Amino acid sequence: LVEIIVKDLKCNNKERHIIELNGIINYDTSLIVEKILSEINSKYRCFYKSTPIVTEVTLNSKGGLLADGYRMGEIFKKYGVYATITNNQVCMSSCSMAFIGAKFRKMNGNAKLMVHSPYRRTGYRTIECIKNDQANKLKKYYISMLGENTGSTLYDRTMKYCTASDGWTINKDAADLFGITTNQ
Repeated sequence: LVEIIVKDLKCNNKERHIIELNGIINYDTSLIVEKILSEINSKYRCFYKSTPIVTEVTLNSKGGLLADGYRMGEIFKKYGVYATITNNQVCMSSCSMAFIGAKFRKMNGNAKLMVHSPYRRTGYRTIECIKNDQANKLKKYYISMLGENTGSTLYDRTMKYCTASDGWTINKDAADLFGITTNQ
């Protein structure tokens, strides 16, 4: 179940629109968020003087399917989203794919971003992680969103964690250091 809250469709005080996303990222989440972003951009766009102001999406999610994370990231890229993981919130697994797709990325306070190797379920409690040679799509995605150096580094770290519930957990300072956040 996902909760999506849209704040201030009228651009009061000339501030950006904010969409809060809490919960699992799935195909429906992507459809809903894309519809909201499309409507904001076509009917309710905020401006500062003549400069358009991007929509902010705050993320708090323990993940979902990888393909849905890619899709959400592409949507964020298309609409130039400002993604934020707020203090004490987490963005795990497929949520990290969405976060990385945003044009602007920021983490606040004790926010956490977690990545792990893509996997498929082989049984009720067993998984099989994708091998490095089969994970080209992930590497290409990272590089297309973050650039060669940051994308390759993140890919290498991601592939070291073959688990469905844990991974490389990145705090705000590490995200800044590795170039994952833009802090704009």
